[in-house]
Amino acid sequence: MTGRALLGFPQSRAHNVVAALWEATDASTEQLMDKFYDELDKGAGPDAALRAAKLSLLRGRGFHNPFYWAPFQLYSGS
Repeated sequence: MTGRALLGFPQSRAHNVVAALWEATDASTEQLMDKFYDELDKGAGPDAALRAAKLSLLRGRGFHNPFYWAPFQLYSGS
Protein backbone atom coordinates (compact mmCIF):
# COMPACT_ATOMS: atom_id res chain seq x y z
CA MET A 1 0.00 0.00 0.00
CA THR A 2 1.45 3.33 -0.92
CA GLY A 3 1.53 6.43 1.21
CA ARG A 4 -1.05 7.97 -1.09
CA ALA A 5 -3.44 5.08 -0.43
CA LEU A 6 -3.05 5.61 3.31
CA LEU A 7 -4.35 9.17 3.04
CA GLY A 8 -7.94 7.94 2.86
CA PHE A 9 -7.90 6.01 6.11
CA PRO A 10 -8.43 8.94 8.51
CA GLN A 11 -11.61 9.82 6.64
CA SER A 12 -12.79 6.21 6.85
CA ARG A 13 -12.55 6.43 10.65
CA ALA A 14 -10.08 3.53 10.82
CA HIS A 15 -8.13 3.82 14.06
CA ASN A 16 -5.27 1.57 13.00
CA VAL A 17 -4.03 0.25 9.67
CA VAL A 18 -1.40 -2.40 9.04
CA ALA A 19 0.25 -1.87 5.67
CA ALA A 20 3.32 -3.26 3.95
CA LEU A 21 6.16 -1.16 2.59
CA TRP A 22 6.84 -3.78 -0.10
CA GLU A 23 5.12 -6.91 -1.36
CA ALA A 24 5.71 -9.98 0.75
CA THR A 25 4.63 -13.50 -0.10
CA ASP A 26 1.04 -14.58 0.36
CA ALA A 27 2.09 -17.41 2.66
CA SER A 28 4.11 -15.21 5.02
CA THR A 29 1.45 -12.50 5.02
CA GLU A 30 -1.26 -15.02 5.85
CA GLN A 31 0.78 -16.43 8.72
CA LEU A 32 1.61 -12.96 10.06
CA MET A 33 -2.00 -11.76 9.91
CA ASP A 34 -3.33 -14.95 11.52
CA LYS A 35 -0.99 -14.40 14.47
CA PHE A 36 -1.81 -10.67 14.53
CA TYR A 37 -5.55 -11.33 14.83
CA ASP A 38 -4.99 -14.13 17.37
CA GLU A 39 -3.11 -11.65 19.55
CA LEU A 40 -5.84 -9.02 19.15
CA ASP A 41 -8.42 -11.63 20.19
CA LYS A 42 -6.37 -12.26 23.34
CA GLY A 43 -6.62 -8.56 24.22
CA ALA A 44 -3.28 -7.28 22.96
CA GLY A 45 -3.12 -3.79 21.52
CA PRO A 46 -2.42 -3.44 17.80
CA ASP A 47 1.23 -2.53 18.38
CA ALA A 48 1.87 -5.50 20.66
CA ALA A 49 -0.08 -7.81 18.35
CA LEU A 50 1.99 -6.79 15.33
CA ARG A 51 5.20 -7.19 17.31
CA ALA A 52 4.19 -10.70 18.41
CA ALA A 53 3.25 -11.60 14.85
CA LYS A 54 6.58 -10.38 13.50
CA LEU A 55 8.47 -12.27 16.20
CA SER A 56 6.55 -15.44 15.39
CA LEU A 57 7.77 -15.24 11.78
CA LEU A 58 11.29 -14.36 12.87
CA ARG A 59 11.48 -17.34 15.22
CA GLY A 60 9.46 -19.76 13.10
CA ARG A 61 10.30 -21.91 10.14
CA GLY A 62 10.78 -20.56 6.66
CA PHE A 63 10.07 -16.87 7.19
CA HIS A 64 12.85 -15.68 9.50
CA ASN A 65 14.37 -13.45 6.81
CA PRO A 66 13.35 -9.78 7.32
CA PHE A 67 11.96 -9.72 3.78
CA TYR A 68 8.92 -11.60 5.10
CA TRP A 69 8.10 -9.66 8.29
CA ALA A 70 9.84 -6.27 8.15
CA PRO A 71 7.58 -4.52 5.60
CA PHE A 72 4.54 -4.53 7.89
CA GLN A 73 3.97 -1.25 9.70
CA LEU A 74 1.21 -0.04 11.98
CA TYR A 75 -0.29 3.35 11.20
CA SER A 76 -2.39 4.78 14.02
CA GLY A 77 -4.99 7.48 13.69
CA SER A 78 -5.81 10.03 16.32
